[in-house]
Amino acid sequence: MRAERFNWLIYTANVLFMVFALSILIWLKNQFVKDVERTMKETSALFTRSILGDPDNRHVRFEEWEERARGASHSQFIEDLVLSKVAQEDGKTREIVVYPFTYAARHGTASPSEDRSLRRVMLSDSEGPYGALYFALNLSSVQSVRIAIWTLAALLALALLALSTRLWTQERALTQTTVELEEKRRQLIRLERLALAGQLTANIFHDIRKPVLNIRHELESLGETLGNFAGASKGLRNIGDQVDLFFTMLRDLSLERFVRAQDEAEFVELPKTVEQACRLVQYERGAVKLTLESPPALPLVHAPPYRLIQVFSNLALNAYEAMSGKGELRIVMRQRGDRIEVVVADSGPGIPLELQSKIFAPFFSTKAEGDGAGLGLYISRQIVEELGGDIRLDSKDGLGAAFTVSLPIAAPRK
Repeated sequence: MRAERFNWLIYTANVLFMVFALSILIWLKNQFVKDVERTMKETSALFTRSILGDPDNRHVRFEEWEERARGASHSQFIEDLVLSKVAQEDGKTREIVVYPFTYAARHGTASPSEDRSLRRVMLSDSEGPYGALYFALNLSSVQSVRIAIWTLAALLALALLALSTRLWTQERALTQTTVELEEKRRQLIRLERLALAGQLTANIFHDIRKPVLNIRHELESLGETLGNFAGASKGLRNIGDQVDLFFTMLRDLSLERFVRAQDEAEFVELPKTVEQACRLVQYERGAVKLTLESPPALPLVHAPPYRLIQVFSNLALNAYEAMSGKGELRIVMRQRGDRIEVVVADSGPGIPLELQSKIFAPFFSTKAEGDGAGLGLYISRQIVEELGGDIRLDSKDGLGAAFTVSLPIAAPRK
């Protein structure tokens, strides 16, 4: 945050500096232009009618206007000066160049008014025009300032464009981040609700076991009281079977222990752990054919058992949901060097290539809104990596998906 604020200060300072420099250059250029105009005006004021004479008077005071013309030619902005006099010849008014004397030799009969590089200032008074001054100006300093102005203006435009682009990019990123944070907030609220539901479920299983246990005891007492009649009672026998089924399910699922389990590492037999994980999500199995394959003497791994159950139950549940209750789920356990691999492969539709890079990202889900938090694979990968292993995906669109979990073999017990 501090680095970003510092960058903004640098950007702002640079823009302000360029604006200030541009203002100085524009002011300097205007001053140059004013100085040029003032120089031409002051120079023109030196050549009065009394020096050049009347238009119908061909007599001129050469020494005086030549001295003034030479002096004006050495000013800051004037490189050269051409002075002409308005004279009457054959009843017509025409300009006669009187300075420099070599003008006719260099330019022939061409009039200085035809030269576009010269700035013309008419000499006139209350009696009318009596001559003209043509200035060859030295505007190199003004031109340099203009080049500097255009260069700095271009740099300022680029800086403002870069600043605007950065602002637009950051605004887009901020908007996107705001939307994502809002989505994450809703997902976290849903996760908190799911966590609470899981805790409540464990408590319900714990509490409901007591009245069901009392029902079993009452059935046993009733059976002793009724004797042989109890064995012949189909209703009582069916109640007893359902009570036994409930305790079998409660024992196999170990849901309460799963929710409250501590992350204490143990030497774990993966075949039993994977089997228990599959039982935990069997409610979603439907008609899926489940196949578990494991060698007879698979080495142990050292890990918190219920964290592994969480990993494999997530993988199995995702496979069941992808196959929509039909197909085949094949889980193969094998040893590869000093590691054990568990391959969870389904016959579902597979994962499109464009989604495979996102599949382990937090909160990413292909399910409908509210059907999943998008954390199962992300958490599974975190657990596997914390245990020193890795998880990878091999899938082709339309040909199923296979997740391979690789875990290190536990060191021998001392």
